[in-house]
Amino acid sequence: MKIDSPYTFRIELVIRWKELDALNHVNNAQYFSYLEEARIQYLNTLKLDYSITKENEGPILAHVSCNFLSPVLYPDTLSIGSGVTRMGRSSFDIDHDIFSHQQNKIVANAHSVVVMLDYQTGKSIPINDEMKQRIGLLFSKSKK
Repeated sequence: MKIDSPYTFRIELVIRWKELDALNHVNNAQYFSYLEEARIQYLNTLKLDYSITKENEGPILAHVSCNFLSPVLYPDTLSIGSGVTRMGRSSFDIDHDIFSHQQNKIVANAHSVVVMLDYQTGKSIPINDEMKQRIGLLFSKSKK
C-alpha cells in the first residue's frame, strides 16, 4: 500500500466503534481528536510539548480546519501525515493528510496554526532561534 502524502511524519490510528455516528461512519468531530493526536506527537518530535515549562511559554492552537473528502467506515485504520508548511515570527502552520487503509486514499486534509505563547501574559512571543532551527529542520523535510 502506497500512501500518497507528501508528509514524512506519520502516525496510525485504529478506528473504534464508539467513534461512529448514526449514519454509521466516523463522526466529523472525531477528526479533530485525530488531528490533535497527530499534532501533539509531531510537536513532541520538536521536543516541544503542551505542558507549561519553567519558562512559562510554549505552543497553543490558534486555528484548525478540516476538509472531509470521503466518509470513513468501521473497521479501518488511518494514517495521518503531518508537516510544517509555513513558519512566521511567532507562529507556524502544520498541514495534515488523513489516509484510509480500507479505501487506499486520502479521506480528509487539514490545516492547523500553532502560536508560541507566553502563558502568563497570554500574548504571542517570537519563536526563539533554537525552536526556529528545530522547526526549520522539519519544514525542509515535510514535503518530499
